[in-house]
Amino acid sequence: MAKIEFVNGDPAHGVLGTVVTAEFLNALGISPLITNPIRTATISGSVDKDADFMILVDCSAGPVNLALPAIADVQSMRRFKFKKTDATANVVTITPSGAETIDGEANVQLILKNEKVEIASDGTGWQNI
Repeated sequence: MAKIEFVNGDPAHGVLGTVVTAEFLNALGISPLITNPIRTATISGSVDKDADFMILVDCSAGPVNLALPAIADVQSMRRFKFKKTDATANVVTITPSGAETIDGEANVQLILKNEKVEIASDGTGWQNI
């Protein structure tokens, strides 16, 4: 069987490049955004399934609890990144919806300054990746 590869196009010489459809990218869960948004959280709240990507968490004023959206409401492989930015003893707690878990656990906690975690949906649950 011949090896099939992606190719770069050269329109000046009539060479077509590999074309990827929007349907293919959507199936992979790739965001249409050119840049992924970064926001800072200083109080407890919910993670926005559409707008959030990276959340920098400042617990200087007290512990911060962030609630993930329900698995049923997000695309498979939807990812969120979290980073604790302060050196206080206050903890960041990331909690899934209802009875859902993150790698079988009820939550994930960030305790130390610059500690970080990336969490992704596998379509049926949340995974710490």
